[in-house]
Amino acid sequence: MRLKGKVAVITGGTKGVGRGIAHRFAQEGASVVFTGRSEDLGRAVEREITDAGGQAAFVRADLSVEEDCRRMIEAAEERFGPLTTLVNNAAATHMIGTLHEFADRRMHELSNETLDIMWKSDLYGLFWCCRYALRAMLAHGRPGCSIVNISSGAAQSGYDMDAYVASKAAMNGITHSMAGEYARSGIRVNAIALGLVNNGGGVAAMMADPVVAAAVTANIPLPFIGEPDDIAWGSVYLASDEAKYITGVVLPIDGGSSGCRVGEQETSKEGWAEPIS
Repeated sequence: MRLKGKVAVITGGTKGVGRGIAHRFAQEGASVVFTGRSEDLGRAVEREITDAGGQAAFVRADLSVEEDCRRMIEAAEERFGPLTTLVNNAAATHMIGTLHEFADRRMHELSNETLDIMWKSDLYGLFWCCRYALRAMLAHGRPGCSIVNISSGAAQSGYDMDAYVASKAAMNGITHSMAGEYARSGIRVNAIALGLVNNGGGVAAMMADPVVAAAVTANIPLPFIGEPDDIAWGSVYLASDEAKYITGVVLPIDGGSSGCRVGEQETSKEGWAEPIS
């Protein structure tokens, strides 16, 4: 088990990428405390993990509330012992590409209310979670501590969601800053920059349209979109002792979108792109 002995807090762990990370961490031996706003969803995921033999506890938390961020770290240590790992996954994604009254938009359309809602969760929440986790890690000085920030390729490319883009660019910046600040204390800090991931909801509906799906995958070198498990395995690696010499990295898990371009190819029957002979 790659995470045996680790005690991890995972924010936004009731669905999508966060749920996938919580499951994989528990399967790899970590004791997991995960957060979310829905008590029903949280208890359901907790049962899934414990029924499968894992160690997990749900803590209801709103990351736009500092006291909730402090309390979740305390709850993890009270339940499972000294904290070793924090995964900052939660984000106000309900405001992206939706009909929410204060949905994220292009700059000239952005409202102060949008900034307040999104940044209170995605920036203040990030800072508060890191602050209380680092205080706990520094207090016990246990080896193998790490923070994994779940970021987005949108931090570089953007597109009609300027508040979210700004929050993820800030996350990448603070990842680099904290990595240098806490390296000599034995605490590693890395991030994962997501590409398009099938988190359910809007992405699933979009990909159900074959025309839209074809257009989307045409611009991804690996011609399919990611699944939560793809991010979960990357998180397992960065949180494990296998990555003991890695800090300050923003790792793209995006099908190659940020690292290479799609060449002249044709698609096989299996959906993979094959070079033209």
